[in-house]
Amino acid sequence: MKQSVYSRKTKAFGMSTKWLFFYIFIRFPLSFLLSVISIFDTYVPCIPYLFGGYLDPVFYVAMIVDFAYFAVSIITFVKLLKLSPSSLKWNKVYLWFGVFNQFLVMLIVQDFSYYMVGRLTGALSWAWANFSYFNRRSELFE
Repeated sequence: MKQSVYSRKTKAFGMSTKWLFFYIFIRFPLSFLLSVISIFDTYVPCIPYLFGGYLDPVFYVAMIVDFAYFAVSIITFVKLLKLSPSSLKWNKVYLWFGVFNQFLVMLIVQDFSYYMVGRLTGALSWAWANFSYFNRRSELFE
């Protein structure tokens, strides 16, 4: 029976890859589902107004960033399934994009409350924890 690249590499790797399994096969699909629901809920009601010039230009920037973040997450997921060196790079882009996205939301909403600072701090903590995890397992991506 033919095994996937992911299965072969993780079985031969000496360290635990349980978080990697969760990260790729559970977290990403849930993230896709929540992103589609959020994008649908946010942008579908605005479709009649998209091309009429009725919306604030900041809305268009936010929309482009949201769709770009969704595209980067799909690319990262597909790359991570192969555990290639480029997947590690795409994952770093994805994690930094998440931090940038939280910062941009804070600027667009112009809310610098403890809640928004907490969201930004949470995104930075998430990125840092994943960077350290993936850096310790960088041999897996060679």
